[in-house]
Amino acid sequence: MANEFTCCSKPAISCGCSRSCIRYPSAGFLFSALICVLVLISAYSNLALASLEILVGFPFLMSLNYSRIVRTSQEMSSLLVTGCFCVVMSCLVWIWMSFQVGSLMLGLLAVIPCFLLFLIFYCKRLSTQPKVANEDENTIYRSKICSWCGLRRRRFDHHCIWIDCCVYDKTHRTFILILIASILCSSAFVVFAFYFSSQLFQNSDSTIVNLAGMLHLKHPFVFATMLINFVFGGVVFIILSMQIFCIAQNLTVNELFNHNRYFIIEHRDKPEDRGVRRNVFGFIEGSVHVFGAVLPSDKAQTWSPTQRASCGH
Repeated sequence: MANEFTCCSKPAISCGCSRSCIRYPSAGFLFSALICVLVLISAYSNLALASLEILVGFPFLMSLNYSRIVRTSQEMSSLLVTGCFCVVMSCLVWIWMSFQVGSLMLGLLAVIPCFLLFLIFYCKRLSTQPKVANEDENTIYRSKICSWCGLRRRRFDHHCIWIDCCVYDKTHRTFILILIASILCSSAFVVFAFYFSSQLFQNSDSTIVNLAGMLHLKHPFVFATMLINFVFGGVVFIILSMQIFCIAQNLTVNELFNHNRYFIIEHRDKPEDRGVRRNVFGFIEGSVHVFGAVLPSDKAQTWSPTQRASCGH
């Protein structure tokens, strides 16, 4: 338990990470190239085989890259590079489809992926900001030292390997916006792909299977990109659902999965839980009761030193 909240023994290198990581994203370009190869292979397969190749191959490649990062702690930005590649690819295909349909308004909706990229790099910028000077680490409430960054984070939620940054009090709301924008981007692309197919093949049967089959036959690259967005949106939806569940209870993902390490949560006495409505609005407003920058005086008087130590102080 003591090792969980004490600083890592390994010295932090210049990038702020406590592990011996290499942040050159060469593996990200490699996996991006593998995704292109997967799309090309699906273009020469029938509808069922192509769907299986994308629905199984794309998650396999991303999971392989994820497990490689967890195992080796090297090239931690490779997942970010691969994800940004998929976003840019979807944006370009979106613009191409809007020109084919002849709708400038639909083409302007390609700003959603651009906004998503902006949020990702804005979140990374917030995560790399130095901590406040003269900050007493012993008074930081609900904090934890990130095992990836080696830095103490206020109201630590988790370290997101997909965007290679910490999710804590400064970046948590931006992270939720990233999840929402990702779902909107993926859902809009899937809907637009079917609309694109219905506009090109107006004389054919308008069922989803037939539209998908015609889209795969005439424009296999659009079909493969649509399936990639479908898988990506589904995974992000699961992550967003977990985040909403935690926000409603004013818990972090770290506290949810490591509840046995925290005295207050383990004994089901959650002083920060003020009801779903106040928890959600407090998270949106960023109130001190939710983010808990400093231990409130009433809590400090009632908590014993053992309880405070078990909560990371």
